[in-house]
Amino acid sequence: MKYVTFSYDDGCRQDIRFTEILRKYNLKATFNLNSGFLGNRGRINHFGFDLPFDKIDPDEVKQVYEGFEVASHGTAHRNFPDLDDTELDREVSDDKTALEKLTGQPVIGAAYPCGAFDDRIADRLRSRGILYCRTIVSGHSFDIPVDFNLWNPTCRDHGDDALGYAEKFLKLVTDKDAVLYIWGHSFEFDKTDCDRWYEIEKLCEMLAGHKDITYATNGEIFRAITSRRA
Repeated sequence: MKYVTFSYDDGCRQDIRFTEILRKYNLKATFNLNSGFLGNRGRINHFGFDLPFDKIDPDEVKQVYEGFEVASHGTAHRNFPDLDDTELDREVSDDKTALEKLTGQPVIGAAYPCGAFDDRIADRLRSRGILYCRTIVSGHSFDIPVDFNLWNPTCRDHGDDALGYAEKFLKLVTDKDAVLYIWGHSFEFDKTDCDRWYEIEKLCEMLAGHKDITYATNGEIFRAITSRRA
């Protein structure tokens, strides 16, 4: 089975516009939120670009992400390798509990803040009920992970040949499970080096409406694959 999924981090207000695009094309995504930062207002200097970095308000979470999956990104986006076991457990468990309360849905996945992890961290997250976790290492493949707590995406949405991988995936004929997994930050769509909002909508339009593809959240793919492995 062929799957397409997206994964976006940090819960910025640009997610509102992005979720509208995803809904327009009937695509699915997982949004990885820091519950401790919800409602914050500010800006970020991201590789030389001064960008709005306002966060979704807590009382908006359920509505904004309706029909998508909400997953953990740590309560306060702390670097997991810097935390001892007690601190790590709190950072993940508190985020999971808060997000479940806001969404009314179980939180079973996460994205590693800053992409930082090791075997200890992966094991601790499993013990906290995090059943899959995304890295920031582009695998440049459509492979299903052996270990879902070390899930490498295919590519980023910009500067990583996402359109090229999309074209390859659409042409792919296989009798095995395969996934095109695209990740990023919606706040980066406001960068002015090119029209990134146009780029992401072009990508979504290209991927939409193919009968041989299942459009799913990260969690839906995890459940489907692990149920067949059992």
